[in-house]
Parts: sequence; structure tokens; C-alpha cells
Amino acid sequence: TAAKKKPGDVGRLLRLSRAQRMLRQWHKLAATAEEALRLVDASHLPDADGTVRELLSYRREAERQRAADSSVGRPELRRWLAEFAVAEGTADSEVFLQATFHNLNCMQYAAIHGDMWLLEKVVALGACLDLPPIVRPEKSTADDVDGAEAAPQGCTALLLACASLA
Repeated sequence: TAAKKKPGDVGRLLRLSRAQRMLRQWHKLAATAEEALRLVDASHLPDADGTVRELLSYRREAERQRAADSSVGRPELRRWLAEFAVAEGTADSEVFLQATFHNLNCMQYAAIHGDMWLLEKVVALGACLDLPPIVRPEKSTADDVDGAEAAPQGCTALLLACASLA
């Protein structure tokens, strides 16, 4: 039971929480911080070293990150990510429709939308920050969003991300 756990378990969970935060594993961080806070509460340990404050801040940060709006939860994008993870190729070769440009890859799409979760996923799949937009042999208007133009040739995902911050 939680009441019989040693104070060292809280320290172990605190170290695990720190690692999960650095790795941006928000779901795991929320659960680990919550478990550690339950142990601290059950053992009536004093918070002289700031452990409780640190765990509370990790739990708040994990909740805030998990609540962030992302297209990663959309079923079609989840399917694409799952299929792409086992397929041979690069995450930079797929065109994503977007209202402004019709030739963005997934990394550029995520950058222009400020979708951090999607950026993290495509970087994990090996996407590049410095590739120019995809050059399509001929514009297929059937698949494009009305009014979308080709992104300028030097418009990398890194440049789009920086421009969206300005």
C-alpha cells in the first residue's frame, strides 16, 4: 500500500518525473507525479526540500501540455503516422493540404500551424527541418484547397516556425 512505501520511493518517482519531463512524455509524467504526490501525502513527509512544489509544477505542466490543441488526435493523421512508422520512405515526401500553401510536407504543415505535438511526432519519424517545400510536377487542383499557392522554394519548416513566432 502507499502508506507503507519508503521516502526513497518518492525520490525515485521524482527522478523519474524529471526524466519524463525532459523526454516530453506528458501522459506518463502526469501519472508519475500524481503517484509521488499520493506517497508524500500518505507518508506525511515534510516538504523541506521543495519536492511537493516541484511535483505539483510537473503535474500542472503535464496537464497543460496534454490539453494543448493538436491535429495528432485526428483519426486520419493517427492512421498516417502509424502507417508511416512501418513504411519505408521519408516523412518529408508526403504532401499535406493547407489553406495557404498546397505543397507542404508534414513538418512544414505542423510548423505553420504551431502544432508542437505533431512536430515532435514527425521529428521522431526522421523529418528534416531544413528541406524546401515539395516540388510537384504539375499542380493537381482536385486535391488542393481553393486559393492555396505553392510555398516559396526557400520556405523550410524551420523558417515557417520562426516566421509564425514573429
